[in-house]
Amino acid sequence: MFIVEIMGHKTVWLTLHSGIAGGADIIFISEIPYNVDEVLNTIRKREKQGKKFTIIAMAEGAISDETAGKTKMVNVNNELIRQADSLGISLGRKA
Repeated sequence: MFIVEIMGHKTVWLTLHSGIAGGADIIFISEIPYNVDEVLNTIRKREKQGKKFTIIAMAEGAISDETAGKTKMVNVNNELIRQADSLGISLGRKA
């Protein structure tokens, strides 16, 4: 599994177009929380189909539905940014 975090958490098009152009199998944007269990199921299905890897394009600031209500806002250079567990940490806990 390759997770590529793409800059620009407020620019959906950047992640979408990068993911499509790069051949990502899964694309996450910051506006729609993802479900970790669905991600794991998708990866397992791909493995059963003989796929050796899964490429995930992830927008900076994308969060899971489990952590959506638990995120905290932090001030970084006078801009409020959501702080939550990364996809890698979330998948590691579930896998």
